[in-house]
Amino acid sequence: MIFITGAARSGTTLTCSILSACGAEFGQVNSLMEHTPFREGFVKPLLERAGYDPLCQYPLPDTYDLSWTDSDIDSIRLYLHGLNFYKGAKLIFLWKMMSAAFPDAKWIIVRRSKQAIADSCRRTRFMRKRTDWESWVDSHLEQIQVMKLTLNCQEIWTDDLDLSEFKKAVDFSGLQWDHEAAKRQIDPGKMRSPQ
Repeated sequence: MIFITGAARSGTTLTCSILSACGAEFGQVNSLMEHTPFREGFVKPLLERAGYDPLCQYPLPDTYDLSWTDSDIDSIRLYLHGLNFYKGAKLIFLWKMMSAAFPDAKWIIVRRSKQAIADSCRRTRFMRKRTDWESWVDSHLEQIQVMKLTLNCQEIWTDDLDLSEFKKAVDFSGLQWDHEAAKRQIDPGKMRSPQ
């Protein structure tokens, strides 16, 4: 299993589009490349039951307080059965549970500069539950630092839309890099570099 995660607005969807163009299969996904049955049937209900925002805006989950059962682990495996790739920004806060379900998983962590993410959040219609987006990004960065020490990770940066960064993700996934197919996925108007 290969998990793709990063703070929302960091370029995870673009990364998955490039992975898909190079042969990755994500199953039944929405426009954000998230596997809809798992997101709606497991992730959001789990967060709501624990008293957290299902959109992971406010309040953010406490990774160290979030508990799970054997039944939850079984559900994760059942929802994701047959998939080799799963993308979700919320995995930043659910990584311990996902790692318990898939201990041999690889993780692609998508990064973008803190200010670019915060500015993008302010421009994004559904990101409305807070104003302090810089501290929100900081919460993600804290988790990412622990993940990098704990999991089998490949970190990529999307600020400059540099195809060599996306190639790292493709290579890490064991896929065949297709430069032209990857290039066709990039729409510079959808991601703005920091000014």
